[in-house]
Amino acid sequence: MGYNATTFPNIFKHRSIEDVLENSIPFRELVDAECYRHAYEFVCRVLQPSCRKGENEDEMLLPCRGFCREFMTGCGGRMNENIKAFLDCSRFPDGVDTFINKIGLNQSDDLVVTFHAV
Repeated sequence: MGYNATTFPNIFKHRSIEDVLENSIPFRELVDAECYRHAYEFVCRVLQPSCRKGENEDEMLLPCRGFCREFMTGCGGRMNENIKAFLDCSRFPDGVDTFINKIGLNQSDDLVVTFHAV
């Protein structure tokens, strides 16, 4: 991945890396199924999103909508409904159609979400 900082909660409401690990089996199965060649990158970016320092609070960066749609085209049929609800691609930021921008090489197309510590 092109980053070394993450923030919680993520979009699955995991509050720690321990939460991610406890719930990682369905995501590991998607990666192992090879349903999409960039499944690993997408799963990593939603389970452990990139983070950057914001003006007042840390900000979480999510993959763009196009990357989500490509992932869902390949892997959506293999997911349970609960995971699909969290991965509603319409909730992801709109981005450039160039795939290279969606796998962490150009973060300018990522959504910035203000993170409030609880």
